[in-house]
Amino acid sequence: YRCFNDDIQGTGAVVSAGFVNAIAASGIAPLKHRIAVFGAGSAAVGVALAIAALVSKVHNVAKEDVLKCFYLVDTKGLVTTTRGDKLAPHKVALARTDIDAEVSKSLNSLEATFEYVKPTAFLGLGGVGPVLTKPLVEIMLKAADRPIIFPLSNPT
Repeated sequence: YRCFNDDIQGTGAVVSAGFVNAIAASGIAPLKHRIAVFGAGSAAVGVALAIAALVSKVHNVAKEDVLKCFYLVDTKGLVTTTRGDKLAPHKVALARTDIDAEVSKSLNSLEATFEYVKPTAFLGLGGVGPVLTKPLVEIMLKAADRPIIFPLSNPT
């Protein structure tokens, strides 16, 4: 049977459409964005993959290149292949491979990740909140005149 998962595909479809339009409004080329994703569950990863697929198609760029723009943050910090833990299978596609182990150890929070990445876009897709503080928004404003902020977390 074919199945539609509203958490992943429904949210992914709606957010992808909005994100593509936000890219145009931001004035930053699609592959120049640094997208911080708070939350690393299957829904968050599914949304990021949906965005990457649509941005790839709309802007005629490789999906693999779009995926390099994402910085996934879970309860242990930035998701990397070098932080020393076994990643859940759904996180592997968005795990950073370009962060060495020593730097990875220091990126153990959303705040540390923001300081390092200087994101131009933020997707809040976690189960806790509030997490997007004024200092984090100020970091984004230094990186982009018109940062993209999608606060979609559902801390229930």
